[in-house]
Amino acid sequence: MSDFSEYLFNTFLKWEKIQPKRRSSYSAFARWLSENSLGIEISQPLVSNWVNGKFPPSDKYHYVLIEKLGPEIAQVLDIVPPDKDLVALTNLWKELSSEEHKQLREQAEQFYAQRPKGVSSTDEELSPQSNM
Repeated sequence: MSDFSEYLFNTFLKWEKIQPKRRSSYSAFARWLSENSLGIEISQPLVSNWVNGKFPPSDKYHYVLIEKLGPEIAQVLDIVPPDKDLVALTNLWKELSSEEHKQLREQAEQFYAQRPKGVSSTDEELSPQSNM
């Protein structure tokens, strides 16, 4: 059993203990995981495959798992936690038309062009003024 499989199984057991119905199923756990801010559905067969170590979760599911199970899952998966805004944009992208893709890209390029030269997003996040 991989670290992730073992972690997920133990997490399921903890989750199961606090459910009103005894002996909850992977289906119920999958439904609970599917109640996430990105609207990403996680099926019972997928949870079963993860728990049984058949394959790890793909990138698509990383943020959902972090949101639902906590940031420690990123360490278990040996990944850098994905940026929530980038994940949301990526998930919305497939719903947008080619024209909307172009408009969004152009808006991003405009935001970038208007930034002061030599200032990175990391610099802004660390500046005392950005916390006001």
